[in-house]
Amino acid sequence: MLSLQLVLAFFASLVCSLALMPAIMRFAQVRKLYDFPDAAGCATLAVRDVPSPSNGPSDPPRRIHTRPIPRLGGVAIVSGFFLSLLFTAVPGNLTGVFTASIVMFLTGLTDDLRPLSAKLRLLVQLGAAALAVGSAGLGLEYLYLAPGYGIAVPPILGFTFSVFVVVGAINSINMIDGLDGLAGGVVLIAVLFLSYLHFLNTGDLYLLLALSLPMIGALIGFLKYNTYPATMFMGDGGSNWLGFMTGVLFLLVANGQGLALAPGWLTFAEKPSPAVVESVPLITVVLCLAVPIFDTAWVITGRVKAGISPMAPDKRHFHHGLLKLGLSHSQSVAAVYFVAVVFAVTGVLPVAFPAYQLWWVPYLSAGFLFLVMPLVVRLDEGFLLRLRTQRALFAFDANSGPTLSRLIRVWEKSNRYIIYGILLATPVFAGVPPRMVGFIAAIVMTILLMSIFVPRSKVDFLDSVAIASAVTVVLVANNANSIWIIWGGERLNIQFIYNYVFLWLTISTLLFIVITFRRQYFIVTPSDFLMILLPMLLLLVPEPYRSEHRLNVIGLRSLVLFAAIQTMQKRHKGNVYRLKILSSGALLYVLLVSVFGLRVVYG
Repeated sequence: MLSLQLVLAFFASLVCSLALMPAIMRFAQVRKLYDFPDAAGCATLAVRDVPSPSNGPSDPPRRIHTRPIPRLGGVAIVSGFFLSLLFTAVPGNLTGVFTASIVMFLTGLTDDLRPLSAKLRLLVQLGAAALAVGSAGLGLEYLYLAPGYGIAVPPILGFTFSVFVVVGAINSINMIDGLDGLAGGVVLIAVLFLSYLHFLNTGDLYLLLALSLPMIGALIGFLKYNTYPATMFMGDGGSNWLGFMTGVLFLLVANGQGLALAPGWLTFAEKPSPAVVESVPLITVVLCLAVPIFDTAWVITGRVKAGISPMAPDKRHFHHGLLKLGLSHSQSVAAVYFVAVVFAVTGVLPVAFPAYQLWWVPYLSAGFLFLVMPLVVRLDEGFLLRLRTQRALFAFDANSGPTLSRLIRVWEKSNRYIIYGILLATPVFAGVPPRMVGFIAAIVMTILLMSIFVPRSKVDFLDSVAIASAVTVVLVANNANSIWIIWGGERLNIQFIYNYVFLWLTISTLLFIVITFRRQYFIVTPSDFLMILLPMLLLLVPEPYRSEHRLNVIGLRSLVLFAAIQTMQKRHKGNVYRLKILSSGALLYVLLVSVFGLRVVYG
């Protein structure tokens, strides 16, 4: 039952967020609630967003977008989160934290509509953070640094430090919200890795039910509209709420503290002993939020050294440096995502593989990031141009001739039919998957069919979510049993053929990417990157869950199959429609076999 609730918590928040967004966009357009570009609407912007005199009149505009965009996306994120909790049918006795989060959201929303003073915003942040920390007992009492080394923190100091963590998370997420999809994607990555750490340390699924999965679903629904080119911004209401909830999750992981199911209620569990908390070093938790934390520290330090206010806007951020290097908007966001994932993984290593004594890796990683981030901000566009010239050494030119074009078309068609075979043929030979897989297949099939009938002019984030989910469910069903056939009255195991097909698809896709690198078919969009991240995280699920459900195999195969699908659909958008139809058919077959007992018998 809990497994179904976990799935429902994710999909309910995703659907609610997606369904609310069009109405919110319409409301914002009617009321003219826009975030205006610097050149077009400075007079209507919040006071904090107007470039300070110290920046000089010749400075380039800090805003990247060139047209007015609604900034009420936070309403959909927060609404999707809380509405999903109603569908899970698990009431939460988390009043203090949820109340404080709503206060932060309303404060940010008010600031979006009518600018508030910096002092008032800070005062509300401190009050909300204090309410959450005090009501949930989130004060840090022990800071684990390395094996055998830790610091016991007095209660008052621990409470103060925890309030600082939440306030810092609020402001760091707000400050990094400078490119389409940047803040939402970075928070999504942080929540994924923090949730993994928490589950690895405590085995607690209730935190995933009440906090993590609803946040992830709501964020994916929002990113459908916020990925470049964005049609909706989250605004301060969304960034304040996300920063607050991320800060709370940070403290829960650092404390080793989960949720407990009291009679009919979810409530915060008692803090474990320091020996249990020691399994998650503080530096590991910090690296899950590496980009916003280090970016904020660097920016504030630079502003103080320059003699300006720490909250004054400028272009010292990491993503601004990537833009100056010559990266496009989407490439800069994807690069930040990649950095966030890499450093989160290095932080997780000591906890995921304690036997290898890797406690030093996060410190080395943090030191490297602290040195590289300011360097990127100072580099110029010429550096990247010099690197681009080297790419011609290993990439074919776009005009390599008709022979290469014919080879690519045949190659692509071969990969396409391999993908179709995996989606349609293999479930028929895979036996009967568990009933739970059938129920999940029904949910994903519904979302997939809805995406087919939603009119759109291009492949977007919703398509990536639907296809990635369908692919994963089909592979889960395939891996529930060995694949076999009856031949000559004997049962023959043909699992090795299935394995070789994936091996060939892996090699073929990698070579195809290399050959067509200059033709822009490689997966570079931020939404594709996030979708590829989801199957990768299956590899990090601890034992015995990973072995029991073969998640390592499913994760790797999902990654290969989704990468192959994305390279295919970037050449021909019409393939997406066929993939949806075929995936829906495969999911329907899984549903009929696992839930309704369908059997196909040949006489």
